[in-house]
Amino acid sequence: MVRLNKNLCKAVLQGRGFRPIFSDEASYKSHWDSLSNRFREALMNGIVGFERTIARLEGNYKLNQNRSLVDRQNVSNALLESLDPAAVVGVKMQDSLEANE
Repeated sequence: MVRLNKNLCKAVLQGRGFRPIFSDEASYKSHWDSLSNRFREALMNGIVGFERTIARLEGNYKLNQNRSLVDRQNVSNALLESLDPAAVVGVKMQDSLEANE
């Protein structure tokens, strides 16, 4: 289902959705701030936002299969020793390595 949402566009263009852009590209914020309100309003009226319901999401993952066995083992071991929550990937890599032995 796709639903048009004009308020979403206004929220984005009025700055709430631009924060990531402004934080990465400060020059863009100064440019945006220099535009007249009339011009910004014209931009907002020309963009149509939409919402979409996602029924299914497919994906796959890559655990350094293009690397040598030694490289994959080293990456897996480093991840397993890490305190980072993303280190769970090391377990998946270890499972993958064991399955291919």
